[in-house]
Parts: sequence; C-alpha cells; structure tokens
Amino acid sequence: FSRMLDQNIINKLKAEPLFSDCLLPDIEKGHVFPAVRNNRVHFYYGGSRLFEYTTSGFRTHVKFASVLIGKRNGYIDESQLNDVKPISRFADGYEAIKETCKNYAGDEARGVSSIISRPGIRARPTTGRWIIPLDVEACFSKSNDDEDDTVDRIDIVFLDADTQRLRFCEAKCYGNRELWSKRGTRPRVATQLDKYNNQINERRDEIVQAYAAHVQALK
Repeated sequence: FSRMLDQNIINKLKAEPLFSDCLLPDIEKGHVFPAVRNNRVHFYYGGSRLFEYTTSGFRTHVKFASVLIGKRNGYIDESQLNDVKPISRFADGYEAIKETCKNYAGDEARGVSSIISRPGIRARPTTGRWIIPLDVEACFSKSNDDEDDTVDRIDIVFLDADTQRLRFCEAKCYGNRELWSKRGTRPRVATQLDKYNNQINERRDEIVQAYAAHVQALK
C-alpha cells in the first residue's frame, strides 16, 4: 500500500495546461477531488474517476472522452455531421467530459462525491473539529489493478486534524440490501466492516506512513 508521488511527476503535472487551466480551478472550488496513488494521481468528479495522471500523462476512459466539438446537445441529422468532430485535446472537451463522467456514476458514488468534493478544510458543525477528506476507493489488497472491481475498496478516508487520527468510512445508500438482515442475523455490511477493520489493524503502521506521504504530495 503506497501513496508516494515522485517530485518529478509533481513538477510535470503542475506544468500541464489541463491541470493548471482546468483541474486546479475545479479542485480549489471543491468540484474535483485529487487522490494520490503510487506515483499516480486520480481526479474524481461527480462520483467517477475523471482523469488519471501518470508519467505518461493524462488518460481517461474512452466513454468519457467520446465527446464532440460543435453541437453537443440534442439531435443532429446526417447533413450536420461535418459540423462536429471529436476532440483532439482533453482540454478542448473538458466540460463535456466532466458532464459525461458524472452521468455514469451510481447513487452511492454520487453521495460520496457530495461529501468529498468541497473546497478546503471543513469543520464538523456539531463539534467544530476539522475533518479533512483525504482519499476515496482506498484499496489495501495486494492487487495493483485499478480496473479490478473484485477487490475491496473503502469508500472514504478522512483525517481528523484535531486528534491526528485517520477515519475510514463505508458509504451505503439507505435502500442498499446489505444494510438489512432478518431477525437474529447480521447484515452483510457488518461482515464487510469486520474485513476492513482486520486489514487496517494488520497494516496500521504501513497505512499511517502511506497517508503521511499522501498529505505531503498534496501539499
């Protein structure tokens, strides 16, 4: 489990027009959420991964990038096909890519997005303590495959700035059947939380060190 980001990648990212002109303003507004991985940065918007940045540059899913310059909404007929064309740069279709990205998110992912995509540090109203969203889709398995949907991922990681403790949260919509059980049985989400707790306890020091590096990279 790693959250290291090489300084060369940071420098290269900061020089990218897509970052400085599009992503960074949205991060500052709280619309886009950056999450550090192992020498990668994932950018989330509306509940989906908008972009990924690596040593090779930016990439996004083909279904998000399949947008056209010209007429973007509504219907076109065959005679209008010459008036539209695919984008040649992500920055050209940035707003359209964002909108498409958001449309693919599920209800729980959109709910998570509404929590994490906020500008700066947030105080919890009931206590006034500073609660900082650090990460989403945190995976402690040995799999490095970001496209592997079979691995367990913790929905949100927070930093309680006052106590300097990490908080790991699982998000479920109220209608999710994993929250419910018959009398005398445990809901499936309880087993899921037990598994997460075991992973966190077994790798406690590794996780703390990784998120210390994560915070430094974000700075």
